[in-house]
Amino acid sequence: MRTVLIVLGVVLVTATSSSAITSRLITSRDIKNGTIQPIDLSANARKIMRGRVGPAGPQGPQGAQGERGPAGFSSLNMVIGPQANISPGEAITSYATCTSGKVFGGGFWTSDPDIAPFQSLPWGATEWKVQAFDYGNTYGYFYAYALCAG
Repeated sequence: MRTVLIVLGVVLVTATSSSAITSRLITSRDIKNGTIQPIDLSANARKIMRGRVGPAGPQGPQGAQGERGPAGFSSLNMVIGPQANISPGEAITSYATCTSGKVFGGGFWTSDPDIAPFQSLPWGATEWKVQAFDYGNTYGYFYAYALCAG
C-alpha cells in the first residue's frame, strides 16, 4: 500500500509540473530567428502574409509547332486461342495469335480455380503466351486470349 501511495505522489507531482511548463507563454525572445516556417502559422496568419495578386502580364508569342505523333490504331479485336486441356499435376502452354495488327494485351480464362497461370505475357509482336499448372484433382482446360490493335 505504501508503494502505491509513493507512486501516486510521484505521478501527481509530475503531472502538476508538466502542466505548469506547458502553460508558460512563449515570446519572441524564446524563438531563434529564422526557425518559424509558414507551416507553423495559423491559416489566417498565412492568408494575411500572402498579399494581393498582381495583374496578369501580356500573352507571350506563339510557340513552334510540335512534331507529328505516331499514328494511332484503327481497330481493336480480341482473339481467343485454342482450348488447352490440362491434367492434374501438369503444366502446359497456350498461345493466342493476332491475325491482324499487334498484341497490346491479353490474359486467360480457366474452367477450374485449381488451374493457375504462372506466366501470362506478350510473346513477340503478335502473340500472347499463357503457361498454367493444374493444382487440382480433376481435368480442366483454359484459353489464352490476345487483345489486338491494327
